[in-house]
Amino acid sequence: MNVIRWSPGLSGYLNGNASGQTTRTAIGNQFPLNQSQTDNSSAGTSLVFTNTLLWMHRFHRMGRTLSLNLNTALNRMASDGANRAQNVHYAQQSGQDSLPASQINQRNARRTRSTSNELTLSYTEPLSPRQTIEFRYNLSTNYSASERTVSDADETTGIERPNARLSSQYQSEFVTHRLGSGWQVHKPATATRPGQLYHTAGYPALCLSGGHESAESSVS
Repeated sequence: MNVIRWSPGLSGYLNGNASGQTTRTAIGNQFPLNQSQTDNSSAGTSLVFTNTLLWMHRFHRMGRTLSLNLNTALNRMASDGANRAQNVHYAQQSGQDSLPASQINQRNARRTRSTSNELTLSYTEPLSPRQTIEFRYNLSTNYSASERTVSDADETTGIERPNARLSSQYQSEFVTHRLGSGWQVHKPATATRPGQLYHTAGYPALCLSGGHESAESSVS
């Protein structure tokens, strides 16, 4: 007999926020030293897909099974933001601008994606009506990447120039192989009590993993 089960899932969300701050420094109530205005805003989306797929074959002998289980998760996130700031410095005891106002007008974008897959192959063989041994193989892969791009916009022309110092990239990928076995002893059922699993033991035989990761950033 064959059994197939499929359980997909999908979720997502939207978010956004904005904030502003004004600060002013002065000597007493008459002579301002500096003033700054900062505004930040961001908006983002996220999408997550999960999937569980199970296939099991039950042989004629009770307790003998062969199954294949696949778990998948996909995650995608994107966000865009802006950072604007203006700083004004005054000449002492005059209240007049002593230096040109310094301005920051930045745009930033972040993109993140990750994918994970886990595949498990399992075979069970009954040793007796109460004992079962299992042999299994597990393969898992994990991939993730993130990119942050920052650009400076000219207040006059609106032309954006990439800011390499604040931009960064990251990527990683890992693969793991596992081989193992397990032994289970079941307590038989009675008229007043269902059957129970009261002893289990696992014997991992081998685990191999490997991968790589890379990152690029001009700032620590």
